[in-house]
Amino acid sequence: MEFIEIQRSLVNTLLKIPEMEQGEGRTSILDGLPSVGLDRQSSARLDLNRMLNGLEKMGRLTKAGGVRPIMVVVENALAFVPDGSAIADELHASKKQLEDYY
Repeated sequence: MEFIEIQRSLVNTLLKIPEMEQGEGRTSILDGLPSVGLDRQSSARLDLNRMLNGLEKMGRLTKAGGVRPIMVVVENALAFVPDGSAIADELHASKKQLEDYY
């Protein structure tokens, strides 16, 4: 599976989380990541697409093989949804797809 397919699926899932409609909610899924110059937008879908695309290009967080920033985003998004919910299941599926991709 290509990254763009995973990205589209992940964005669709993230948009099911009400907090992702607001810029502050989208910014909160970046918690724990270094400040980087992401191209942010007011449109939720465009903003999430640009965020994920920029984070994918970052690689790992450390030269010693740290976590990938998109994995942090997925973990942060899971905090917004109940365990065992359909959205949580979709986020876990996206995480698995990302692990397989990388």
